[in-house]
Amino acid sequence: MPAKITRADLVAELERLAADLDKTPTTTDVREHAEYSYQPYSNEFDSFDDALAAANLEREPRQQGPSRDELLEAIRELAAEIDGTPTKVDMNDRGRFSTQPYYNKFDGWNDAVERADLEPNHREDIADDELLQSLRDAADELGRDPLAEEISELTGHAHTTYVRRFGSWLEAREQAGLSGTQQSYGRRVDRDDLLDDLERLGEIFGRAPTKPELEEYGRHSPTPYYREFDTLRNALETAGFELDTPDRTWPNDYPSDWLDRADRVRDRDGNECVVCGMGSDEHESEYGQQLHVHHVATDDGDPDDLENLVTLCKSCHSKWDRVKADPRDADNTDDTPASAD
Repeated sequence: MPAKITRADLVAELERLAADLDKTPTTTDVREHAEYSYQPYSNEFDSFDDALAAANLEREPRQQGPSRDELLEAIRELAAEIDGTPTKVDMNDRGRFSTQPYYNKFDGWNDAVERADLEPNHREDIADDELLQSLRDAADELGRDPLAEEISELTGHAHTTYVRRFGSWLEAREQAGLSGTQQSYGRRVDRDDLLDDLERLGEIFGRAPTKPELEEYGRHSPTPYYREFDTLRNALETAGFELDTPDRTWPNDYPSDWLDRADRVRDRDGNECVVCGMGSDEHESEYGQQLHVHHVATDDGDPDDLENLVTLCKSCHSKWDRVKADPRDADNTDDTPASAD
């Protein structure tokens, strides 16, 4: 039977980390470099600040991830590696950082790419008329209406750009003077091809892809998934993802002291996301709301026990909310869940 990890062991490990890193360790440092996971600290101390105090350490004035210069240099490094402008998928899959800090420090991915002196893959300032003409040109080239999954290669504009500008792919096609009918979506995509692409996206993100991710990074639009499986959820489950199903609504299904519990969890976790390390002040500035408190999926015990609650930023919560895994036990070097749903 393994020896119990004592409070003294945890404090000594914080002191060792501080000496090795030459700074006060963060919760991310603990998860990535410490002998023990973050969980025993969460169990032993009321908050991560309390653990630091026990080791005679104080939180650094600013622990908010990589600097803007470091983020830009990472884009340039990856561009040199792939011999071209990296996409968000490239960065999440092969880059030094995930794309999340780029949205924290810049006005989106394309803004960061431009500041790294590279040409974005997709222009955001393109006129609606130019987008529609590109659709017409693609139809002329093919001799038929283009498929959603073909449009990026044919026009250089993502399918999601058309959806964002015109409200839907169907509306964009109608405004371009194309038939706009379901029949014009073309050939039926093979069921196995659809499932293979879901598995590919699952490997990229480390979890079940969301509908926006499918629209932006998938080889097929959501339409053939709805045709073949009725719902995207059915498609994901057929592809082997185990999706967590929320079965509670706010506020009726939550304990009466939920807001107090949530505050205690945030304090325990050092008022920062346990995955990416985003602090409460930065989260308020970025999203205009408090850090989220996430229920870790469990098959037994009270889901509202403090040990089953964890602090996440809005972005990380959107990923982990669908995963039956504990964010505190994951390898957080890429800010994505390690086990797919």
